[in-house]
Amino acid sequence: MAEFVLGVDGGSSKTHLALADRAGRLAAFVAGPGTNHEWQGMAPVKKVFAMMTARACRQAGCRPSDIRAACFGLSGGDIASDFVHLKRDTIDPLGLGGPVRVSNDAFLPLFNDKYRDKGAAVTHGSWHKWLAMNGNRFFMHEGAHIFGIRQLAVTDVAKVCEGFRRPSPHTDRLLKYLGFSGYLDYFERTFYGGEKRAWVRRLPPGYAGRFRRIPEWLGREAARGSREALKVLDANAAQLVEGTMATVRMTGLTGKKFEVVLSGSVLAGIPALRRFFARRLAALEPGARTMGAPGKPVRGALNFAAHMAWDGFPSGSLKEPALWYRQP
Repeated sequence: MAEFVLGVDGGSSKTHLALADRAGRLAAFVAGPGTNHEWQGMAPVKKVFAMMTARACRQAGCRPSDIRAACFGLSGGDIASDFVHLKRDTIDPLGLGGPVRVSNDAFLPLFNDKYRDKGAAVTHGSWHKWLAMNGNRFFMHEGAHIFGIRQLAVTDVAKVCEGFRRPSPHTDRLLKYLGFSGYLDYFERTFYGGEKRAWVRRLPPGYAGRFRRIPEWLGREAARGSREALKVLDANAAQLVEGTMATVRMTGLTGKKFEVVLSGSVLAGIPALRRFFARRLAALEPGARTMGAPGKPVRGALNFAAHMAWDGFPSGSLKEPALWYRQP
C-alpha cells in the first residue's frame, strides 16, 4: 500500500484537504465548509474532518492509517490550549498513521513553496496575523492592539469631522464611497447612531460590505496616484513591519538571513502595500527577503507534512494543478 501525507487548510468559510504521495503527486483534493471551532464548536468540526478525510481516502485508494504525517492549519487556532483540544477532539479520532502538526492557518504560507526551518509569515486579509519560526522556536501573534487598514482609512474622515484636519479630495471620495452625504452625516451615524439614539439614522445600506472592501478601494486610489491613499498604505505597512519585528525578536532571527512570506487578500491585491512593507523591513533587517506566497495554503500543509514523514518531497515535484482550484 502506498504511503501518503495529508494537508488541511481550515478557514472560517471553507476548508481544503489534500493527499499527496511520496513522489509529490497530488492523490486527492476535497473542498468543504468552514472549520473554525470558535464559530461552530468541536463536534461539527470533527464531523467535517471525518467526512473530508474519508472522501480523500476513497479518491486516493488508501486508508487513514496509510497517512504517514499530517499538517492542519486551522483558523481559530490561536492559543496553546486550542491546539490540544483540536487535536484530541477532532483529529485523533481520524486514526491517522503518523505524527500530526496542528497550527493556525497563517502557519501554512511559510511552507507554501518549500520547507523552511526559519522564516516569518504575515497574513493580512479580513484580519492580520504574524508568526515566525527559527528551528524549535516559534512565536505567533495577531496584533490585537493595532488599528487595521480599514480603521486607518476612516480615521482620516473622523479627524475632519472633529476639526483635526481639513477635508481633501481623498476624504471626500472615501465618504462618498462609504455612502454618506457629508462629514456630519458620517459622524452622527457611525458614532452616535445605531442602538444609541432612535432618531439618528442607521448606517447606509451596504455600508458593512463597502467598509470591508476599503483595502481594494485604497489600492485603486493608490494606482491612480492618490498621495493620501499611499500614505494610508504606508502607515499600514509600518504596522505590519512592527508586528513582523516582534516575531523576529521573539524567535531570535534578528540579524539573520531569512524569508518573509506575505499572504492574504489585502497583501496579495495591493502592490504598493507590498513595496512599502519590503522597503521598511529591509531598513530594519537587511538579511530579510520579502516574497509573496506562490500557491494555495494547503500546499504548505502538504510540504510540512512531507518534511515530518520523509524529510520532504523530491525537489520541485509537488505541483499545483487546476485540481487545487475547484472541487472535483
